[in-house]
Amino acid sequence: MDIEGLKYSIKIVHHAGELESELADGWSETTISPPAQAAPPAPPAQAMDQPAALDRQALAAQAHALGIEFDGRTTDRKLLERINAKG
Repeated sequence: MDIEGLKYSIKIVHHAGELESELADGWSETTISPPAQAAPPAPPAQAMDQPAALDRQALAAQAHALGIEFDGRTTDRKLLERINAKG
């Protein structure tokens, strides 16, 4: 049975003892699940358009791999723009 996009199974019990046994085995009397524990917020991911996301050596390695020419006057931000445009 599908309810709100989730799959459920139905089990019919005939007396209170059987109900208690099924509940102990993990069955529930309703389709309503107990409230989930709130997950801690994920740390924000650094965007690739921020030079701090990669250090200069990593940028240089990517630029060399892509055949991008640059020198010491090329800023990290400009190098990253060239990498993103080429890659």
